[in-house]
This record gives sequence, structure tokens and C-alpha cells, in this order.
Amino acid sequence: MYWTRLEQIDADLKRLEALNRAVGQAPENADLRHEAAIICLRHGQEQEALRWLSGALQVSPQYRPAHQALAEYYERHSKPERAAYHRRLASSGPG
Repeated sequence: MYWTRLEQIDADLKRLEALNRAVGQAPENADLRHEAAIICLRHGQEQEALRWLSGALQVSPQYRPAHQALAEYYERHSKPERAAYHRRLASSGPG
């Protein structure tokens, strides 16, 4: 069980490094930023995840996956108004 978790962490760290490089080469790609945010959330790095999601929305303000992730984040943190705002945008923006 611990080895499986360690392998997942190692794979996620390697992918995060690759995503950092990829964002440098394709700074307007919101998908890369969203993927990095999901990895950070999986490992409890919430502030870093919020930074990545904010970056995704800076390059693509209507990017649905980022709004969906933010809606879920704010629901978990008992901020229903912010969650509703992002859920609304997640249901209407481009994928």
C-alpha cells in the first residue's frame, strides 16, 4: 500500500515537472495549468492549485474544467456563493 502511494507521488511529481516545462512552451494552454492544479489538489497543495487554476482562467476566462474545479473547492470549504458562481460558469463556458 505504501509503495503504491509512493509510486503515485513520484509519478505526479514527474508529471508536474513536465507540466511546468510545457507551460513555458505553451503559456496559453489552459489544459496544462488545469492538470497541474488537479495534481496539486490531490496532494493537499491547495494554494498552489488555486494559483494554477487562476492561471488557467487568466489565459482562458471561460475554461469550464477550471471553473468546475473551483466550484468543487469552494463547496468543500463552505463558500456556497463562490461555488455557485463557478458552477454557473462551468455549465456555460467552453470546454
